[in-house]
Amino acid sequence: MQSDWQKYENEVYEECCRIYGEEKVERNVSLMGVYTRESRQIDVLVHSDEGDIAFDAKYYSKHVNVKTIEAMIGMYGDLGVEKFVVVTNKGYSKAALMRAHLGKDNVEADVMSLEELKRMQGYFAMPYAEKYAVTLSTPFAWIVDAEKSVHPDAPTILYRTGITLTEAIQEKEFAYLHFWIKNRDEVNTIAQLAEHHKEECAEADPDGQWSVLEEQPYVMARYTHSKTTVVEYFGYKDFEEFMIFIVLFCEEEKWARNRHKMRYMLEHALPMYIRREV
Repeated sequence: MQSDWQKYENEVYEECCRIYGEEKVERNVSLMGVYTRESRQIDVLVHSDEGDIAFDAKYYSKHVNVKTIEAMIGMYGDLGVEKFVVVTNKGYSKAALMRAHLGKDNVEADVMSLEELKRMQGYFAMPYAEKYAVTLSTPFAWIVDAEKSVHPDAPTILYRTGITLTEAIQEKEFAYLHFWIKNRDEVNTIAQLAEHHKEECAEADPDGQWSVLEEQPYVMARYTHSKTTVVEYFGYKDFEEFMIFIVLFCEEEKWARNRHKMRYMLEHALPMYIRREV
């Protein structure tokens, strides 16, 4: 007869299979510590396109707190697992969530209840504009939202799990994706579109500074505003008939962990064309 915690771990495993596909999910995986040289067990290990993600089923009698998250960050850092999620049956403190999301460690962490895990419909969306669309895989610990209050023309808004869009704006960390359709004006290349955005930013804040961060394999740039700590980061990808760009807002010290999120979204964005039957 299974104990309550075993049943709980089974539920976490089953939800991971639902979200990611059973072929990508292992359970009760043992890994050797890089520094401790001790073998540690992982409840559920997901082999995702973004790398391995560990899911740790915590069947506690009280909320998960900061100490739990810090201990898990240390353990997974030793195991060489860069992403993990603590799934708790009793909820978690606000401080635990903030420690998971805002820490500057090399390990990325998230914490959620089993009910929140059950509400996940997968990290995938298909934003579109007119007849153009892209597949969009959201990065680890972020969700995609169809709310358009940030930018009326933006098909999708992205921000961290566990908070609302309003909270994401208040905490100055969110992104949106937009389409640019070619052959409608003189802006038909990524270089031209980046220059267009540079001019728009300079018009709004003449004392700000534009800089190009990467040009291969994707163009990424930023505009550092003169009167706010929030930096505007731009990522571009070119397709045959249209381009997409992602605008990510965050404070400069948060860019180190958000940079790969931008890369991930650009890398996994694939073009689609919508044909409507009349």
